[in-house]
Amino acid sequence: MSSTAVPYIWVPILAVFFYSFLLIAFCSAKKSKLIYSFMWYMFVSLLWTGGSMLMRMQFSPGYEFWYQVSIIAVFAIPYAFYNFVYCYLHGNNRIEHISMELFTLAIMILTYFQVFLPIPVMHVAASGKTTFIYYAGWRLVFPTLLAVILVGLSLKRVANAVKVKHQMVSGVYLLLLGAAFLIVGNIMSVLPGVQFPFDTFSGIINAFLVFFTLTRKRAFKLNLLVSPYVVLYCTLIVGAVLGANFIGDGIKLIQGFTDSITAVIVIMSVALTVFVLLVGLLAYKAINRISLRREQVVQDRVKNFSLATSKTLNVHEIMGDISDVLCEGLGISHLMIFMLDRDKGKYVLSHTVNPLDNKNIEIDRDVPYIEYIKDSDTCLLLNEFKRSTTYRSMWESEKRMLADCDVACITPIRNNKDLTGILLIGNKSNMAPYSYDDIVFLESIQSIGSIALNNAMLFEETKRRADMDDLTGMLNRNAFLKRVDDIIAAQENDQLSLIMISIDDFRLYNELYGSQEGDKALQYIASMIMNTVTRNDIAGRYSGKEFCICLPGKNQMQALRTTESICSGQAKL
Repeated sequence: MSSTAVPYIWVPILAVFFYSFLLIAFCSAKKSKLIYSFMWYMFVSLLWTGGSMLMRMQFSPGYEFWYQVSIIAVFAIPYAFYNFVYCYLHGNNRIEHISMELFTLAIMILTYFQVFLPIPVMHVAASGKTTFIYYAGWRLVFPTLLAVILVGLSLKRVANAVKVKHQMVSGVYLLLLGAAFLIVGNIMSVLPGVQFPFDTFSGIINAFLVFFTLTRKRAFKLNLLVSPYVVLYCTLIVGAVLGANFIGDGIKLIQGFTDSITAVIVIMSVALTVFVLLVGLLAYKAINRISLRREQVVQDRVKNFSLATSKTLNVHEIMGDISDVLCEGLGISHLMIFMLDRDKGKYVLSHTVNPLDNKNIEIDRDVPYIEYIKDSDTCLLLNEFKRSTTYRSMWESEKRMLADCDVACITPIRNNKDLTGILLIGNKSNMAPYSYDDIVFLESIQSIGSIALNNAMLFEETKRRADMDDLTGMLNRNAFLKRVDDIIAAQENDQLSLIMISIDDFRLYNELYGSQEGDKALQYIASMIMNTVTRNDIAGRYSGKEFCICLPGKNQMQALRTTESICSGQAKL
């Protein structure tokens, strides 16, 4: 037999307000299994705390009813915690999950029929102090055992997640800390002589840590906490409390005009209702205007970026548009775009905001963070990645490269499942962390930019193939002549040399050895030419047995040396 007195009524009132606030706030969040599990956790906690508070206040329809609500919620809390951890860590053991759900449901039904704990007896002392006397039997061991199993399974799942490679579990430690607070608080609340409701207070701390875990995972928009509906809810409560403070003065004022108690009550009720609604309406309109304005700015940026990228097929222009919109929208000053060079098998730096960056940076395809974002649907925040075993397995040179580039976020550029590029994004100028809204904005730009970049690269590849001679891989005649015309137009007053190479007796060579050997000879000569000329020179196949080389900015002697170098190599054929 135990006696429980509950002073400090402000603690359960604060808990009820906090739980209901989070529930209403998350009603406007984008729903997922994780969000639903959190809302269920808050709902059960609200029933537990609210039922306990109303029981002690002997609120209608009676303390027996609110005791039933509270005790059923108490036995449901372990499963709510287990379910949240299960969703947070992407559990896939459906048999275990469904079994725990059915066991919890059975415990809740049996609790309603007072199998484990009968309704306590209310005792009013001579001093007027109310206590509740509980009679706990041996059957209470069953819900206790289930609670231990659920907590144990949750801890086991966390331990397994820590061991798994690539698993980001930094927020899980907050879950464990919250569970520890909850357990310690419930133990302290039943110690002899303790009057402070440590169980309820620890529940508030646990709920806050669980909520903070969701913010670390960026599972929802932070600005939903100040959404119009949440602000209206808080304003109604605050308005009601403020209005209640003036009830006494209002009654005296009204009694100066009428002696009817009914009239006084009606007038005060109407006045308080109008006051609360007016305050709530003003706050609702103000926050709605602010939130809509902020969302409109983001939507305009995404829309303008989409229009800009749809008007060009130039890869470098699209990269410039990506960096501009991200720098403006995220408040960053450092961004680098790496695109896959299939010949090298590496990601090479293709665009950077800072012109002083080293342009020769290359990233191997087997770098751990490349493997991570290849298998992930979202971007990778470096601060979280640093806590993983994957980061610790990286070479020091790879870590130093990320640090030198001031990287805070890494996001993929995809072509279906193929990772064609990556964005290395720096820290914000104000050093603020990336929020849920930032991630959503970044993923929108990344999605649109990926499509635009892949289309532009496909266009350039098609154009390159159209300008290429299929046999030798050099420019064909039309493409060569167009490039020469462009160079002449750009270098009107500069010198330019032209080399024409014709293969002697090539027709006879084909007749003696066959056309296949003739093709091999052309390919060999083309490779000799391409290995000899510089990057600024232009080489192409002019006709069946003729090659032409344009040497911008070079004189006759330089052209002669180039020709001799090619001929000496060709003589080895």
